[in-house]
Amino acid sequence: MTADEESRPVTAVVVGAGVRGRLYADFALRHSHLLRVVAVAEPVQHLRDALADEHGVAVELRFTDWQAVVRV
Repeated sequence: MTADEESRPVTAVVVGAGVRGRLYADFALRHSHLLRVVAVAEPVQHLRDALADEHGVAVELRFTDWQAVVRV
């Protein structure tokens, strides 16, 4: 691993925007140098969009379930 790779945050997909998913997502907001949310999978649209909006997740990376994520 190069020094540049070591300094980049880990990218993550949040699967489920409930309590646990929000916990990880909030950590990413507080520690953006360590973790960055790049996609969200959540069946409830307003929860999915709220979390994705907070993290600047593109519309095409917002999924209704985890199976849709692995198809990308």
